[in-house]
Amino acid sequence: PASTPSPLAAYLAACFHVFTPRGGVTLRIGVAADPDFAAAGPWAIVSAANPGSWPASPAANEARHAELIAMARRLGCVWHPARNSADDGSWPEASVALRVSAAQADGLACHYG
Repeated sequence: PASTPSPLAAYLAACFHVFTPRGGVTLRIGVAADPDFAAAGPWAIVSAANPGSWPASPAANEARHAELIAMARRLGCVWHPARNSADDGSWPEASVALRVSAAQADGLACHYG
């Protein structure tokens, strides 16, 4: 049987789809980003779904995502809706791409898990 990748390996191989007013951008770790998107950064991709890599119910994930969007609005930062997934499209998670400082990104990541 096929082995299950470690969480770190899965995250490093993930696709991060960002939906901007100008269209979609797909980001991958270790691959140069779209120059126009990169020039507007730096960006942090944060998901509130499945904190700590533990599956949560769809209702819990939706509530946490709504809280994350509300936080982005309170911060007053530029943000775009996003979706993270495995390369094959499985394991989709709602997320947001935020233009924030590294310290703010770390704080959001710690808070939302």
